[in-house]
Amino acid sequence: VGNCAGILSGQTSRFLCHTLMDVLSWQETLQLMISMIIACGVGIMVINRLLSKSDTPSIVQFQQSKKSAPAMNFKESIMCIVQSQPLLCIATLVVGFALTSNLIEVVWKETIKSVYPSPQAYNAYVNQLTSIIGILAVCFSLLSRWIFQVFSWSKIALLTPVSLFLTSFVFFFSMQMSDEYLSPFATFFNVHS
Repeated sequence: VGNCAGILSGQTSRFLCHTLMDVLSWQETLQLMISMIIACGVGIMVINRLLSKSDTPSIVQFQQSKKSAPAMNFKESIMCIVQSQPLLCIATLVVGFALTSNLIEVVWKETIKSVYPSPQAYNAYVNQLTSIIGILAVCFSLLSRWIFQVFSWSKIALLTPVSLFLTSFVFFFSMQMSDEYLSPFATFFNVHS
């Protein structure tokens, strides 16, 4: 359910930035989005307050049944990761993915800014992508049980770096191509170069 937030927020922001572009200025759009964020934040605090006041048996039982693990300091945590091969592989995967995706994202965002120079158009495009990512996240969440039954954990873990490599390769390769080769793809994906 949490992944639906990306779909909802992406479409709301796209509506404000794209559909209302002629009605609202960028500053008014930004103020409206900030107001919506504040309203959602207040709503979250109210819901949290109501839930913390209620003595729901399942919440109380859950809190009582949680066993606290012994606290480790930073050095002990690092040593635990280094000494465990699966944890070390996961840590390497996470750090490597974060590093490469952040480096790629810098170039990607700069390219998107050149295609969509106005803040409203840029925001509308990025939020459309946020909605698509949210839709994919919901679909994969629903399919996750079946995916884990069919594929091994290691194959599923490789899905992220392999997809990052393939999409990055296509992106950087397309940056080297001339516009005449890219225009059919730009038309298909509704991207103006």
